[in-house]
Amino acid sequence: MYLKLDGDKIFAAGDMKSRADSESVIVLLHGAGMDHTFWAYNTRYFLSKGLSVIALDFPGHGNSTGPFLETISEMANWVTVCLDLLQVDSVALAGHSMGALVALELAGREKERVSRLALLGAGFPMEVSSPLLEAARNDSQAARDMVVLFGHGSRSYLGGNTIAGMNIMEGALRLLQRSNPGALYNDLNACGGKTSEVIEATMQRRRRSWKARCANPQGNVEQPIRRYLPRHASPDRPTTEVRLPMAKLRPLALASPLEAASAKADGFGPR
Repeated sequence: MYLKLDGDKIFAAGDMKSRADSESVIVLLHGAGMDHTFWAYNTRYFLSKGLSVIALDFPGHGNSTGPFLETISEMANWVTVCLDLLQVDSVALAGHSMGALVALELAGREKERVSRLALLGAGFPMEVSSPLLEAARNDSQAARDMVVLFGHGSRSYLGGNTIAGMNIMEGALRLLQRSNPGALYNDLNACGGKTSEVIEATMQRRRRSWKARCANPQGNVEQPIRRYLPRHASPDRPTTEVRLPMAKLRPLALASPLEAASAKADGFGPR
C-alpha cells in the first residue's frame, strides 16, 4: 500500500486486516541500505495467520520517495507520523540493525503505544568503522562487501540453505546493490551518530534492571552459563567471549530468514 506524506510516497508492504481495537499491528523496520523485502517471508507468514503487519520503506529506500532521514531521531519521528496516518494505536515493533535503533527510540518515547519490541542484529552503541563509512561515502562496492562479510557467520560463506534456491549472503548483497546511491552511507552515518537522550535513558533503565536481576536478591539458584565462541577462535586468534544466562535465551519469533539462517550457521540455532 502507499501513503502520502508532504507530497512524497510512502510504501508499506503487508496489509491492515480487520482487527479488534486491542490487537497490535506488527510493524517491521528494515536495516541500513535495505528495504521492505528484507521482511518478505515474515510479512507473508504473519498475513497467513490473519494478523495485521506492515513493513515500511524509509524515505529514499525501496518504493518510498523523498529525501533520506539523517538521524535515528528523525526516522522515529517519521514512523510516528506513519502510524498516525494509519490510525494505529498499538504496535508490536521489530527492527533490524538501523531499524532496531529506530524501534528502540520509538519505544522509549511512546511506551503506551508500543506493546512489544524485537531488536534483531542490534548493538548499543552501534559504532561504524571509519573504513566502512568512507567506502560507503564513495558508494564503493567494498562497502557492500564489508557489510555482507561482517554481518554473516563464517559457515555462511560456504553457501547452502534449508530454503531451496536461497543464498543468504548473495541475497543480502543484491539487496544492498539495488539501493539508491547514498542510502547506505546515510544510514550507517545515522547509526554511528550521536545517540538520542531517549535511547540513552532507555538503555540506562535496562542496565539497572539487568543489574538488579543479576544481584539475585531472592536467593534463587544461579542459572548455568553457556559460553559461545566462534568456531574459528583459537589462542592465536583472540576473540571476545560472550557469556549468556541460559534463562535469558529465547527464540526470536520475528527473526527473519536471513537472521535465522545466519544464527544457525554459527551454531546458535537448532540443527
